[in-house]
Amino acid sequence: MTPPLWEVNFCLIYMLNPKLAANMPANWNPIPAEVVTGMLSSQTGRVRFSDYASYFPAECAVAMPS
Repeated sequence: MTPPLWEVNFCLIYMLNPKLAANMPANWNPIPAEVVTGMLSSQTGRVRFSDYASYFPAECAVAMPS
């Protein structure tokens, strides 16, 4: 069910903002093991992106949050 939802989501984004849709990744990347370990050891299951951004390949991030 998920791939059809991704396609619908992409189509909606593309209709509303084609430039944003053009920046969407074309392939799936796994979550790095260091990020998973951080999430599992966190009490809330959440981690700051800025602390773990370096573990993701450069092509994964479209924009850095401020």
